[in-house]
Amino acid sequence: MSPQGLARGLGFAFLTFALVAPQASAEDRSAVPLEHGADLGSRLSRGVLVLHAEVTRDGGKSRLQLLEPIRGEAPAELVVDSRQSNAIRDLDTQAFRTVKGEQAVFVLRPYKNRREDVRLGVFEPAAGGASKIAVPVEGAEALFDAIREIVAFQDAADRGAAEARLIDWIGDRNPWLVDFALDQGSRYGVVDEEWIAPLLRSMRDPSPWRRLTALAALGEAFAMNRFARDASFRQASDALLEESSDSLRAAREEIVRLARSDPDDRVRREAVRRVAASGFKGAGALLESISRDDASQDVRYEAAVELRRFLKRHER
Repeated sequence: MSPQGLARGLGFAFLTFALVAPQASAEDRSAVPLEHGADLGSRLSRGVLVLHAEVTRDGGKSRLQLLEPIRGEAPAELVVDSRQSNAIRDLDTQAFRTVKGEQAVFVLRPYKNRREDVRLGVFEPAAGGASKIAVPVEGAEALFDAIREIVAFQDAADRGAAEARLIDWIGDRNPWLVDFALDQGSRYGVVDEEWIAPLLRSMRDPSPWRRLTALAALGEAFAMNRFARDASFRQASDALLEESSDSLRAAREEIVRLARSDPDDRVRREAVRRVAASGFKGAGALLESISRDDASQDVRYEAAVELRRFLKRHER
């Protein structure tokens, strides 16, 4: 084939590919995807203003039409100036973008320039490119329900009453609330014996993230002796062991099962870190076996480290 014929053939092939290759929509490219309910909660916590709105003008100074205020008071129409936020963002993070006609949930704060001057009626993204939460084609109702519930939880004056709802959310059908509750339990030391049954269900979930987060929540509660029924047992692991309920024994067995056989290396490694603190009687032998036989070098190393700590504690 002549060079000219080859060029025409390549040009035709390129044109054909361009016509049939799937194209991401502008909406898909302009939003940072949500990972899970913990990510959703983190984004919402950063906004003074959280609202559902439609974009009537896009660009660096977007104009929004309010559809539903979720946190804070907002005017019926507002301007979002994202130019400064985009200019100072880390280069490996996505810029805040809007598309005219789209509807989304926006996480905002009052606009301040570099001199800390506030411009009334103008707002800016509170979480960079993650300040726009895209509304999915399917599951929009579940996402909105979760956003309303999480914002109410974050704004609640009565923390005790708010934290009591987390147990119900772990068993909820709404995946965003399940993830948010697991994350809260793993971070803030609120887990007690009432949490064990829903945590055990999450430790058998197909999602490695859920298994890992539920395991971290349960393991932290064991480490803090949150399950001791009497204050005198707080530093007495042997007494706590003798006082074990069926649910506590089931929790220990689940930690051991994950340490031995979970298919995800990260979950096995976390379980190895939690075995001894759980009060499992065979912790030393189990850690020695895992340090020798696990398929993952990282898990074997973690087991060896935990075994040394375990033996040192029992030398005292």
